[in-house]
Amino acid sequence: MRDDARPYTTKTELRILDTRGSTTRTIAYSDLDREEKENVLTDLLVKSAINHALEKQKRVKIHSDTYM
Repeated sequence: MRDDARPYTTKTELRILDTRGSTTRTIAYSDLDREEKENVLTDLLVKSAINHALEKQKRVKIHSDTYM
């Protein structure tokens, strides 16, 4: 590390959009309790996996259409 380099000190805050019920509000991830944090991470993981599978399916379809 260079002598003049500063350590990374910027705190990034993740904001969550809560759409439960009839109102929508923004919540800081850090303000959630452990169970809510687990639910958010699970939701993101599932959505990411679905998106990855759909993108892969599109690539496979394009590839198979090209060589048919």
